[in-house]
Amino acid sequence: MDNDCIKQALSSAALISAVKTEMDAIADEFGATSSRRHSYLSISVDSGSVRVSASLDPEGVCRGTSLYCTGATLAEAMRGLREKARLIQADAEREAIRNMAILIMRSHADHGECRPEHLRVDFDQRAIDRLGARACAEAERIAGSGPFTISSGVGLPNAPAEA
Repeated sequence: MDNDCIKQALSSAALISAVKTEMDAIADEFGATSSRRHSYLSISVDSGSVRVSASLDPEGVCRGTSLYCTGATLAEAMRGLREKARLIQADAEREAIRNMAILIMRSHADHGECRPEHLRVDFDQRAIDRLGARACAEAERIAGSGPFTISSGVGLPNAPAEA
């Protein structure tokens, strides 16, 4: 390998590392589990114009929210991705709190208590530390709204007449 190829490979590796660091930072702000996240970057050059596409699936491919942005530069695509993450972060956090609350209730029903290891199947420790208190409050709110029943759905739009 000649020096130019080595320099190009090293500069590509540095770019990949920088992009991974940036996408991980966006996913971290989003509260995503590090073991599941998936990121994708595409740079296309067509007739002299450059198009950068960046995609981030914080909870993994086909799981939850997917963030996608394009731009004329890498910086522009990353800014767009970060902005989209900020816009939907509140909704995603609310959903994570609700999912954690359900796991907390299930853990209490199955084990008589909820320990962090019961939640680590779906959440990393950082998310548990960050959202745990709010998830406990949500579990208490949900559990206090009983009694629970299963509705037949008859008479509701798109519900079958017979089950």
